[in-house]
Order: sequence, then structure tokens, then C-alpha cells
Amino acid sequence: MKMPGGMGMHYAYDGLSEGDSVARVVSTLSRKGKMAIVCSREDGAWKADSLPLEPVYGTVWEGLGAEVQYQRLTLAESSGARDFAVAFYKWLRVVLGLAIHPVPVRLMPGGLKKLVGDGFALLGAGGMEDRHVRRTEEWMRLVSAEKLVYRIG
Repeated sequence: MKMPGGMGMHYAYDGLSEGDSVARVVSTLSRKGKMAIVCSREDGAWKADSLPLEPVYGTVWEGLGAEVQYQRLTLAESSGARDFAVAFYKWLRVVLGLAIHPVPVRLMPGGLKKLVGDGFALLGAGGMEDRHVRRTEEWMRLVSAEKLVYRIG
């Protein structure tokens, strides 16, 4: 997909960052292009040798400002990240001219008793290509831009 003469994208964002997706997205960049990813090289979700650049890693939960453990990584507490996130989302609301709404909730039936059989099955144990749930219940449709919520008690 590389364009001739160094033409290509100036900026790219890989919202998946799994398998070969990072290398494929990098291949669309111009010589001076830059890229952001959501999974770090250290957590092992993607592998790419000899990239012409090191993608910038960032996660939305850094904006919480608290220490977060994710996969094999610990993201340090950062009041600066929290301050930036607050300012960024205020700015985003203004430039979009829209209110920012929370991600929709999918209430999963059965409480914690069903978490392993249903929730873990939907989230999968690997990359997106490994998530092939073939169940007919409405709550077992593929997850896309929503929270899975289980009631306790």
C-alpha cells in the first residue's frame, strides 16, 4: 500500500494494534509520517520488526490520572495526564458542538455466574480474529463500542 515518491499519510491511528495491524498501518505513512497505537509493544499484542518509526503509545485510561495495571504493564499515576484529559474532552465537546455521551451499556443476564461462560467468551482470549462466538442469544452478539455490565446481588 506504500505510495510512490514518499507520498502517504502524515498521521495514522491504529485503534486495534494487534497482530500485523501496526506494520500494515505504518506502511501507509509518508516518510515523515507519525503514528499512534492503543496497545504497547511490551504487552505483546502486536509484533513488527524493523519499523521505520516507533509508534506513540497511549491509552484512554491514562486520563484517569491513577496508576493502572493492564496486561503485563503498569501505567504510572500522572496528574498531568488527568489534567490533559479533562481539558481535551472539554475542548472536544466545544469543537464538535455536541455533548459527549458515555458508551452504551449492555446489561448481561445471570450475574457473575454467567461472567466466564458469556462475558469471557465475548471478549475472547487473543486477537479480534480469534473471537468467533456463535451463539444465538441476543446478549451474545459481537461487542462493539459498548460496556458489558453484570449485576451483583
